[in-house]
Amino acid sequence: MNKICSDSKGFTLLESMIALAVLAVGLLGLAQLFVVAITQNTYGRTNTMAVSVATDKLESLHNNFNNDLALGVPSADMTAGDHGPSTVTIVPPSNSNQGTYSYNVAWTVTFVNGNERDVSVTVSPSKSNIKFNRVITLASHFAP
Repeated sequence: MNKICSDSKGFTLLESMIALAVLAVGLLGLAQLFVVAITQNTYGRTNTMAVSVATDKLESLHNNFNNDLALGVPSADMTAGDHGPSTVTIVPPSNSNQGTYSYNVAWTVTFVNGNERDVSVTVSPSKSNIKFNRVITLASHFAP
């Protein structure tokens, strides 16, 4: 007869199965975290590009404003009222795996006092990247 020793060491099959189940639940949670991180990274990149487009347009309008003051003739972009929308497309480098993003840019010019202008630039995603539908608006006051 074999003698069963009560001081045996190691894990039982049931303990191993429970440990594997706990590990599997933890790994599934971690996998979901990766999906959320990738989505938020894409969302952040889209918003950053939209802010960059708005900033570029605002700088361009400020340069037009300064040229208008120097020449004494207002440009079409700096007349009072709503302008646009125009479409700006950002194409990534050829060795990148990022997609192409398109944005609609519109701006409003309001005359304040004399040569002063209030300018508001609005950038919204076009239909190609509508998944992240956040409108960015930047405003500035131009004065001589």
